[in-house]
Amino acid sequence: MTPDFAAVNQLFSRCLTWLADSSASSFPALSPAQNALLGYLRLDKIVEEEGFAVFIAAGYGAEILLGDTAEHLHRWQIPVTPKLMDAARAIYLECGREIEAAAGADADEIRAAFPQFATLDEEYFMNCEDDFPRVYRYVREHFDEFSGMLDCWVEEG
Repeated sequence: MTPDFAAVNQLFSRCLTWLADSSASSFPALSPAQNALLGYLRLDKIVEEEGFAVFIAAGYGAEILLGDTAEHLHRWQIPVTPKLMDAARAIYLECGREIEAAAGADADEIRAAFPQFATLDEEYFMNCEDDFPRVYRYVREHFDEFSGMLDCWVEEG
């Protein structure tokens, strides 16, 4: 049975709240697919606004680009984001330490120092609005895989 939109919206809202309150992008109690959703949401928030180099400088390159988030997105049939993550991973493997050393620098300075991400950033920006609803749809259609996340965090209010 496919859940109503309210349940999926509540799940996404709790994930985004948790990510806003935490520097982590994974949670040990979650399944790999659930952690992939968190990783994707972390990536989407930062890369859409600031770009891949800033995302890496913030310390998420190893966990998300070298992790299995892109693999999950491929399996979920998300067309663009995992390909861009794969390309960003290759650049990260070449100069990730240098990018991470720029942590705390201004986003414009980081992007200027690592122009090899410019094309990926532009392509992500142009496609993220199409991929996000696909992720949402996947989660809604496979809600039983993700519904346990609602039990991980108590909504404060």
